[in-house]
Amino acid sequence: MRKSKAETAVTRELIVQTASREFRRNGISETGLDDIMHSAGLTHGGFYRHFDSKDKLLLESVQQALERLFASIDAIIGSQSHGGALESLVEAYLTPHRRDDYERACPLAALASELPRANSETRIVASAAVDRFIATIQRLIDDLPSRDARARATGIFATMVGGMVLSRLTDSPTTSNRTLKDAREFALRP
Repeated sequence: MRKSKAETAVTRELIVQTASREFRRNGISETGLDDIMHSAGLTHGGFYRHFDSKDKLLLESVQQALERLFASIDAIIGSQSHGGALESLVEAYLTPHRRDDYERACPLAALASELPRANSETRIVASAAVDRFIATIQRLIDDLPSRDARARATGIFATMVGGMVLSRLTDSPTTSNRTLKDAREFALRP
């Protein structure tokens, strides 16, 4: 018996959400289709009813993760006064909770070493997200000329993503937490 279009859409969404979590938790190269489908409670054979390839699934899962990331960013900065928005964004991004929550982590930080080797469509989406994130930070910097604000925003963004990546590399909770704290302080330094 065939599934309805609504049921098919629900199943596809389940696969995308599961893939998004699995890619961020285990990495792109370490996550196989069997892993994704098993985690979603589905069979491997059902995958090809929804996607042509792992690359197509990767693209859609990264797009979805980025949409959620930017919705979260908008909520963080939208609830703050202009002067406090940058601090709130940096403070919210560089936390132990976000460091430890790979499944809902920023895909740019979680997949930083693998996205450059992803398919071209996914790289284009990730590149656009980098530009968007930097532009968002730049809008929060109003005490510098545009060119200087862009450079500062790029540095803040690099510190945020780099701080998150480095905080995950160490086995020492003390060093990891210190890395997050130092990155927050450096990003917010005038």
